[in-house]
Amino acid sequence: MRYRFIQEQQAAYPVTMLCRVMQVSTSAYYEWCGRGAEVIDSETWRLCQRMKSLFVESRQSLGSRQMSKQLRKEGFEIGRYRARTLMKKLGLEVKRKKRFVLTTDSKHALPVAENLLNREFMPSERTGSGQRISLISGRFRGGSIWPWCWICIHAGSLAGAWTGR
Repeated sequence: MRYRFIQEQQAAYPVTMLCRVMQVSTSAYYEWCGRGAEVIDSETWRLCQRMKSLFVESRQSLGSRQMSKQLRKEGFEIGRYRARTLMKKLGLEVKRKKRFVLTTDSKHALPVAENLLNREFMPSERTGSGQRISLISGRFRGGSIWPWCWICIHAGSLAGAWTGR
């Protein structure tokens, strides 16, 4: 990408200055210019196209071993190491599944808060701290229901927090 930019801008600016700005040596740029495009045969091209489609179909989960197995089933002659090399050239990198992490630790020695509601979600009395808790919901644009929220009414002031998504 750097070399292509230098090539596009060399008509307006000197190559040495462009190479210095792009942090590339001039010898590396001229070596890049001398390289020709890589010529591949039609069989390799078909193989690469099929590898890309298999990779997308697998939701980016096929590694080189499974990729080579699939391609061999379809009639291509390919080994694991060639599949790995082609996958690197094509930029096909496997997305690894994230490990499930348990976030709740219920076997601890810490004190647990008192259950003020006692699973009565519409309490009619005041809580132990003198606050009255009420749950509300309402209609929103288009008929959908607002997220549930809680409101604490204490000493004539309101404090609320949305618990919806």
